Amino acid sequence: MRKAFLASSAAIIVLACASVAYNAPDTAVLVHPDLASLKGEWKVASVEGDGVFRWQKIGPGDTVRIHKVSLQPGGSLEAIRDYYVLSPLKTPKELDVTFWGEGRFVTQHGIYNLSGYTLTLCMASRAAARPTKFAAESGKSTLIVLERVIESLEVSGHVVDDVTGKPVSNFSIQGGHVDEKDPAKITWGYTLETRGSNPKGVFSTRLRWSGGWRSRIIAGGYVSHPILTELPKDGAVKITGIYVVNPSIGNLTGGKAVEHDGEEDKKAIRVATDADGAFTVTGIGEDAQHIAVTCSALDLWIVPVPKGDAAVDNLEIRLPKPGRLVVRYDVAGAPDKARVFMQLHTWEMDGWSGVRNDRRHPIQQHVETMLDNLPPGDYTIDRVKNLGLKNKWDEAWLDRRTVKVESGKTTVTDFVRSQGAPITGQVMGLGEGEVAKAKPTRVYVRVVPPK
Repeated sequence: MRKAFLASSAAIIVLACASVAYNAPDTAVLVHPDLASLKGEWKVASVEGDGVFRWQKIGPGDTVRIHKVSLQPGGSLEAIRDYYVLSPLKTPKELDVTFWGEGRFVTQHGIYNLSGYTLTLCMASRAAARPTKFAAESGKSTLIVLERVIESLEVSGHVVDDVTGKPVSNFSIQGGHVDEKDPAKITWGYTLETRGSNPKGVFSTRLRWSGGWRSRIIAGGYVSHPILTELPKDGAVKITGIYVVNPSIGNLTGGKAVEHDGEEDKKAIRVATDADGAFTVTGIGEDAQHIAVTCSALDLWIVPVPKGDAAVDNLEIRLPKPGRLVVRYDVAGAPDKARVFMQLHTWEMDGWSGVRNDRRHPIQQHVETMLDNLPPGDYTIDRVKNLGLKNKWDEAWLDRRTVKVESGKTTVTDFVRSQGAPITGQVMGLGEGEVAKAKPTRVYVRVVPPK
């Protein structure tokens, strides 16, 4: 794509649609790696001298797209394209670019050097001869440094333990983005690709490098490891290697057991306490943020992981007194057995970000149900009624309310309906044979209070 430096010639390019033949002697070489290496999109990093490229002014930030590259001049030329002819065996390496300008095809002579992702050009001015050195000279040459625009990189490899040398079978690929003001800073957590059981520790991922996206390997018990911190010097866009992760040295002693309620987190580290409530956790990764405590007396409590890698041998976790909730259920015509759904407002609790505490508990008509191990906080509570005749997940969540449970205190919530009566009836309109063939269904009845 041509941007600033082609703006003034856009009309000429659109109108000049002719094709012409251009012939020159063949060169001795037929193939060379530079043919593929020069192709692609380049961004101008710096310009010295007159700043003339393709008879147009060029400056930092402009983009140059190199598409047609050959070692032998000649063939049919189209006015809408630029043509680059290389002489990579000469010293310094030579480059000619032929383009449509001023109503005819024009060739600008220069020299080039390709190193990794950097392309340096020294191009002759209009009437000047080909430069012989990489230096800008007034009226003679322009020195241009370009950096390759890396849309994406393919990275693959194996993840192994630095101590044992064995593959790490459970790990994730976490995505992050480079800070626009501070390139050394990366904000992690935009994406998380979790791998299943992977005995060989293999992975493959794609980095959208030019967009500022980066990736790192995270695994429970290991220090996170960036997949790529800088571009390879050889200019490769497909990279394969072995990525070594170091076990974390963090240790904790003192507290309660760490477990998960609900969906299992296979990366979480689990330990049990001894009779005195003491425990030791080793191998806490740097991304671990919470210590989750659960026991029969208290369903869940969260404390932050201490900062730093140094061992901590005096951590004390003080649990609050659990709150108690009494649920009364007495609704005429309702099922004898039902459930309540309870969700703790963890998003409103300091230090509980990213933690969920949801639970379902059975209740029974005319019976007071006591829940005596609740962490203090606000809860959303619903009475759950099954509606489906076949699908047990077809439910109605009724009588929603917010209840505050306080430490060491008892709170009562009533699902009680003292007025009203069951509604019974029969659906008419089907013949006896049609009724026998009909699938199980249900009828919704809306009750409207009298005006």
